[in-house]
Amino acid sequence: MKLQMEGWVNPGMVRLARETRGWTQQELGEKIGLHKANVSRLENGDTHIGKETLGIIAEVTDYPTDFFLQKEEIVPANLSYRKRFKVSSKILTPIEAQMNVMRRHIQFFLRIFPKLPLTFPLYDASINKAPIEFAKKLRRMWGIAEGVIDNLTRIVEEKGIVIAEFDFGTTRVDSCSMLTDDKHPVIFLNSSLHGDKQRFSIAYEFGGILMHTFYPLIPKRDISKEANQFAAELLMPEKPMREDFKKRE
Repeated sequence: MKLQMEGWVNPGMVRLARETRGWTQQELGEKIGLHKANVSRLENGDTHIGKETLGIIAEVTDYPTDFFLQKEEIVPANLSYRKRFKVSSKILTPIEAQMNVMRRHIQFFLRIFPKLPLTFPLYDASINKAPIEFAKKLRRMWGIAEGVIDNLTRIVEEKGIVIAEFDFGTTRVDSCSMLTDDKHPVIFLNSSLHGDKQRFSIAYEFGGILMHTFYPLIPKRDISKEANQFAAELLMPEKPMREDFKKRE
């Protein structure tokens, strides 16, 4: 694609490229020969980015120049991450930036190929306040046999939700979800997850999408607890699990 004239560069994409590399504005400035204040002005759109500057930014961040000409907005992560510890923004920022990049790729393919139909019910947990009952209802609705679900990934993807994996660069964060501009949900998984941790993270994000994403939320609500309750019941229902333990006594 031919590089366009000054002023066509999306300054938000400069910030996104920087954040995917885990750099501060000062660190990017040192790499491209600009003061931190000038980098800030570039990212805020307060000054035009010329062809030469853009070429240098593209080279040091290892993104093609076309990447910086995209016009879509950068969106925040959906609601909350599934994490086991308090995690600093220094760790979360590059993860969220990489999700935004992958989200754009997924959105591109969804718009070209036949759109995946979303075939799942939404559930306003703020009114019903019963994520466990909702998980039970889904299992009945979808004819899932009692006991552990063998292939949760297949079930979730059949409902139209995209699941993508990449290395988060940390073991402190397991997963997160995000919507495309067309409101299509995507679950992002830390590729370092294995076995039950991966399955639970998918169920956790799935519950968050169904119960929280499309409804206004009250700040006092513990949406993480609700998602955990949904995930636990969906994966391993309490009743048959208790019966199984009794048989082994």
